[in-house]
Amino acid sequence: MRIFVGQGWYDFATPFFAAEYALTRTGLPQDRIEWRYYDSGHMMYIRDQHRKALSADEREFIRAR
Repeated sequence: MRIFVGQGWYDFATPFFAAEYALTRTGLPQDRIEWRYYDSGHMMYIRDQHRKALSADEREFIRAR
C-alpha cells in the first residue's frame, strides 16, 4: 500500500500536523507515504495554482506505482 497525503500549511478547520501524527503511529513503512504541502488551507483545490499543483502531484503519484 502507498499513501498520498496532500495538505495546506494554513488551516483553521483541521489541526496542522494531525495527519503526520496519525500516520507515523500506524506501523506503516514511512517510505510508503508521500507528503505534499501547499501554500493554502485544507481546500487547496479552490485556487487555480494550488489545484493545478495538487492535480500534478496526484498524477505523478499514481503513475509512479
